[in-house]
Amino acid sequence: HTQVADAITAEFLSSTRDATREDSQCLTTVDPMDESLFPGVLEKSCLLESWEWTFGKTPSFTVTRQVELPIGAMQLHLHCVHGKIAAVSINCSGLSQTESSVVEKHLAGQRFWQSDIQEAMALAARHLQNSRNDNMGLVCNWIAQCVI
Repeated sequence: HTQVADAITAEFLSSTRDATREDSQCLTTVDPMDESLFPGVLEKSCLLESWEWTFGKTPSFTVTRQVELPIGAMQLHLHCVHGKIAAVSINCSGLSQTESSVVEKHLAGQRFWQSDIQEAMALAARHLQNSRNDNMGLVCNWIAQCVI
């Protein structure tokens, strides 16, 4: 960063040099994160780095994925609004309606963010651990991978 700033400064000074002033008078280095010079800059910086600012303003989108699993073909539809999963639809002949509903319920409302979906699918898998379907872990893992 320092080398880039120094190169930009040198180029700026060489192209704007005023013969009547010395370089030290032309240039003042400031810290853009200095609260005393720029009140509120740290708050704005935190806001602009937040998930809500970066992804929460995302337009609506839909993700559809299909895969062939040992329990049969599976299709997943995720409709997202402002970066959050608003609607979920799972179609798989190898899942019971209860199993599909549990997975859908755990996904709805989650941020479309890999760690959030992985956590939701881990909860769904634990919820369904007594299911007669031995492939629920595989299903939940595959869904968690859909956001990569």
